[in-house]
Amino acid sequence: MRRHIDRELARARIRGSTAGIRRTTVLKPLVERLIAMMQKLPRGDRLDWRVDIGDDIVLAADTDDMAEILGNLLDNARKWAASVIAVTARPAPGGIVIAIEDDGPGVAEEDFANIIRRGDRRDETVHGTGLGLSIAHDVVSAYEQELTFARSAFGGFAVSFTLPAAGYDGIGTSD
Repeated sequence: MRRHIDRELARARIRGSTAGIRRTTVLKPLVERLIAMMQKLPRGDRLDWRVDIGDDIVLAADTDDMAEILGNLLDNARKWAASVIAVTARPAPGGIVIAIEDDGPGVAEEDFANIIRRGDRRDETVHGTGLGLSIAHDVVSAYEQELTFARSAFGGFAVSFTLPAAGYDGIGTSD
């Protein structure tokens, strides 16, 4: 129950966090901190974590929101990966494309539409609540963007999303 309350409070914060102030997030240090936390969780220290993010990648997004999105996506990858997880960020038209890929069993393409349903779990034998992808989806949606699912280059699951880059217009405050 406490976790559900915390998530609802986070959603309220997301909706109110953009009241006239544009926040920015330097992506690479955040991803590195989150991976350090993931490595302390079961199996996290046995995985090959690959990060390919330039030091100059800055998003026009709140750091707490990014931690919520990436924390859930990285935790999902940690649970399912066989041996490797890759996090990449690349400039693209419309912003920065962030992708997280693993070499786990993946998800059947016909299930992509259902995996963001709150509490939907593909495999009950793996510990979890079935909320991670749904939460990430909710936060990405607050930025008027979408999560995209695919088969990863490693044969497992890939999730990506695009958020606007910061710094092009000089507006923003760093968190």
